[in-house]
Amino acid sequence: MSINYKSKTYSKSRFGIGGDAKIGVTSGLNLDLTVNPDFSTVEVDRQVINLSRFDITFPEQRQFFLENSDLFTGFGSYNINPYVPSSGGLSSGNNQIFTPFFSRRVGIAFDSTTGTTVQNPILYGARLSGKIDDNWRVGLLNIMTARDEEKDINSVNYSVGTIQRRVFGRSNIAGIFVNNQVINPEAGESGFNRIGGLEYNHQSLDNHWTGKAYYHQSFSDVQQQGSNTYGVTANYISRGFTAKWQHDFMGKGFEAVSGFVPRNDFFHINPTAGVNLYPKKGSINRLSFGLAWDQYFKPKIGTTDLQAGPFVSLAFRNSANILLQVNRNYTYLFSNFDALRSNKELPILTKGNGYTYHNVSATFVTDRRKRLTAFLQPLIGQYFNGNIYSLNTSLTYRMQPYALATLNVAYNKINLKEGQNTIFVVGPRMEVTFSKSLFWTTYVQYNTQFDNLNINSRFQWRFAPVSDFFLVYSDNYDTELGGVKNRTIVAKLTYWLNL
Repeated sequence: MSINYKSKTYSKSRFGIGGDAKIGVTSGLNLDLTVNPDFSTVEVDRQVINLSRFDITFPEQRQFFLENSDLFTGFGSYNINPYVPSSGGLSSGNNQIFTPFFSRRVGIAFDSTTGTTVQNPILYGARLSGKIDDNWRVGLLNIMTARDEEKDINSVNYSVGTIQRRVFGRSNIAGIFVNNQVINPEAGESGFNRIGGLEYNHQSLDNHWTGKAYYHQSFSDVQQQGSNTYGVTANYISRGFTAKWQHDFMGKGFEAVSGFVPRNDFFHINPTAGVNLYPKKGSINRLSFGLAWDQYFKPKIGTTDLQAGPFVSLAFRNSANILLQVNRNYTYLFSNFDALRSNKELPILTKGNGYTYHNVSATFVTDRRKRLTAFLQPLIGQYFNGNIYSLNTSLTYRMQPYALATLNVAYNKINLKEGQNTIFVVGPRMEVTFSKSLFWTTYVQYNTQFDNLNINSRFQWRFAPVSDFFLVYSDNYDTELGGVKNRTIVAKLTYWLNL
């Protein structure tokens, strides 16, 4: 049951039945089927503050899409500094350049009556994935979403086919085909979008060389010029030296409706080089220093984005890591941009202007063998025509085997000539294990950017093998007006039949 206090509407209690099946075709190949799946008990996303001009991604958490997910979502290009320490799952998704298939798109649709993005029910899904033999892997996925006439949402069929062949011991060649087919589109609407891609993923036997080369082509009802993308990434890692070269090109007409393409019509380079030293005494296991460079070019404009500068990386013997960076940034605005992220009617930076600014950032990860661990990411310095003070942090305390407590905080104070704004997200989270069959998780998130307080509490009782009862309570409050926006209670029962 769901109640929307803001619009003074509520949905009556609904009862639904769905089913999942797993069939072992061979010892390494599985067929998964789902009918009328319900993902209401899936854990809520960790909210982040997006200071960039582009969309970001969140990790997939729905169980149907997770098994052998690399066969479907491992394609595309990523922008990763080999010296950045792992954030423990706190990535905001800004490092993804593109992927032809992004499973989080499935079950999400645009409600043209309200101008918002809403959930769209999945009618059925089928996935065949796994190993054919020691050298071949295959993945086939087909999903149909429902039509909603009231919200002007069409039914869409998602089909993905992938194949992977191991070569040269540890490398592979992979191909993907993605088809997004709108069922009975209205006049003027796009009926289909298709992507075909081929990739070579390299990993040398001595682990010194890794990388990939890819080419993808998109096809739509009205084919546009420049509907392709290609790129190369090469990493060399040795004891004393690390180097990376990456370049990506994407045409103006490349479109992946079922994927994630935050921007197109660009050429991108991302070289990085570092020297590694290993002190024989002391707490430092490795000292590295070098130069990182990340730059985007757009035809007829030139450089649109640049982040470049020296870095120092420290890896300690207790597994802690520190990365210090001095950044020279340049941003050209080819569209208006609210750099204050205020969501209010304040002056915004106008298109056609370029800004050069400098700042200092750090990433610190503590010893994860301890009960209390921390991830800290401060940034201070110039920001467009002003300055910024930023801190992203996550503190985790483990009370094994009974509980896990986490506090996520993202704080940003932005001062520009056009105004100033302070935005932050606070998200405490508690996981409690009462027994081998009783679990409870509660997540509270306070977001000043959207004046929203969200509470999500989930109780799980595993009463039989792979069989669970879930009770989920969710609340959203408007902190500016002090009232409840919406409230939802979900009860779900799953029972596994082993035939």
